[in-house]
Amino acid sequence: MPLRPRLLQKKVRQTIETSPFNFQSHPVKITMSFGVTQVQKDDSVSSMFARADKAMYTAKQEGRNRVNIE
Repeated sequence: MPLRPRLLQKKVRQTIETSPFNFQSHPVKITMSFGVTQVQKDDSVSSMFARADKAMYTAKQEGRNRVNIE
């Protein structure tokens, strides 16, 4: 994946991590893991979502608060 999309993904993840969030008047730390894929030749919607889903679960298994590209 080209450098610019990678930097954008990292910035989105970091922005979420550093944004203040309160639940019932108490600060809560929020992080997100992302699974990202690119459309490939002969892809179906199901195969694309399956790759993105696999990438997301890999990101969570590798420590959460990550972007994993499949």
